[in-house]
Amino acid sequence: MSYAPPPHSPSFAPPPGPPPAGQFPPQATIPPQPAQPVFSGPYGVSSPVPASSQVISGYGHGVGYEILHRDVNTLLKLTLQPNVTIKTRAGAMVAHSMNVKLEGKVKLTNFFKSGDVMQQTLTALNSPGLVYLAPDAYADVMVLEISPQTGDWIVGDRTLAWTTGVTKTAKAQSFGNALMSGEGLFVTRVSGQGLVFVTALGGIHPIDLQPNEEFIIDNGHLVAWHASTQYTSVSAGGGLMNSMISGEGRVLKFRGPGRVFIQTRNPAALAGWIASMVPSS
Repeated sequence: MSYAPPPHSPSFAPPPGPPPAGQFPPQATIPPQPAQPVFSGPYGVSSPVPASSQVISGYGHGVGYEILHRDVNTLLKLTLQPNVTIKTRAGAMVAHSMNVKLEGKVKLTNFFKSGDVMQQTLTALNSPGLVYLAPDAYADVMVLEISPQTGDWIVGDRTLAWTTGVTKTAKAQSFGNALMSGEGLFVTRVSGQGLVFVTALGGIHPIDLQPNEEFIIDNGHLVAWHASTQYTSVSAGGGLMNSMISGEGRVLKFRGPGRVFIQTRNPAALAGWIASMVPSS
């Protein structure tokens, strides 16, 4: 698979202005659009990732979306066409209109199949419905377009929501990669046809790799990567002593072609900082 940089950036809608005093804006619905959204990147991702002050918006697979209040207080607004269903991780729902039906599901058989033992579905009944979702931490949200043409993605456990045409599969990785990728023995591979909304701690940044180009990434900053991208676990700095002195330990070496998304904050480092601020008894 050869890789070429995206030819242009997608367009983004500015956030609407405040309503006149004493008035409330009507709930806007997105009319039916072409069946597929427009994505400029070769891997089905809007590229480059827009500045956090911009609103990402689009439409696809019966779902209109706006990613609001980026990049650490992100809110995902979805407009579902009649009888369209969206699946989400458990606890992601913030609010929804009265014509949206929410159902929670527990499937123990999904533990080794997709990792989603608990999830919820939201369906618009008879008319367009509004749904608001949010990550469970200070996180940004991006959207991936999944199709046979763009290929599959590895997303760890960071999926916030996905359309019904997307299949999530638990994929086993080697023990060394499982130990250092921060994703465990299984990672989640998304395939099929549809939209996947992925979260990250802090902001999100893409790294595009040319064929045979290599790049070192700290496992705590890894978000998602294209399934065509190879990776292995290596010692930071090339040796045990350098790894210990640098404080990085082992890291991941990716090889292109492909695209890797990183997050600007490391969850383990953030947890350590918060713990250090708590007074000892």
